Amino acid sequence: MRTRSMKRAVSLIAAAALVVAGAGAASAATIEEVPFDEIKDFGDDVYKGWHQEHEGPNADDSYEWSDSPEGVRLGFNGPAQLLNGLVETGAPGIETTVDELTDLVQGASVDVDGAVWFQIGMFQTENRGGWTTLRPVEANADLSNEEILWTGTGDWPETNGTLSELLDDVEDDVVYLTGFGVHAENDAVVSAITWGGTTYQFVEELTQVEDPEIEEPDVEEPEDGDQEPDAGDEEKDADDDSGAATDDAPAPVKATPSYAG
Repeated sequence: MRTRSMKRAVSLIAAAALVVAGAGAASAATIEEVPFDEIKDFGDDVYKGWHQEHEGPNADDSYEWSDSPEGVRLGFNGPAQLLNGLVETGAPGIETTVDELTDLVQGASVDVDGAVWFQIGMFQTENRGGWTTLRPVEANADLSNEEILWTGTGDWPETNGTLSELLDDVEDDVVYLTGFGVHAENDAVVSAITWGGTTYQFVEELTQVEDPEIEEPDVEEPEDGDQEPDAGDEEKDADDDSGAATDDAPAPVKATPSYAG
């Protein structure tokens, strides 16, 4: 049974090998688990967050997605998209410079069994003008490669080109991002998507992490009848030993401390 729970983030020392690799895939990243029950269907009329974003042939329906042990299954009964909306429905996108977008794309990646197209939704203007979804021309493209060709599914661009070429027409070198994700034409299973330094892993349930138990040292309690030495007696003993020979005293031991962990 699926359970809804808070997401958790953990440090990833080295990112896993990814099918669609970006420049940032080998660097340290953050993992965020996304339970299947937090992915919305097209009919939920929700854009922000993870959702399926492809309308079916009847305009009031959508192609289905399903979960599998390996991740989110798409495209098995028609074209489907898995997107993470960054804004609410009808809201303007997040202002992003062309340089920032380029860095995001080159650091993005997808762990997938099958063929998918990475895609980015954006407007050209703050008032939601010039809508498009940019995606590479080829499936499973190497997003870190500046020479791959991109295309658009909205108002622009009119021709294919490199990401740099397509963004040359953007006014003031700024776009307004609305979301990112993947598009599948045929059966594909997406295990993870990396964007902005975070790897989103699709799981049945969140991994439960228990707080480590800290053992406190045992402290022996004095038994009945035991008495703490009187301070005066200690001073007297010290005076008595002041002239004693030190032949029987153990020599100091020099050692290098060892560390575990």
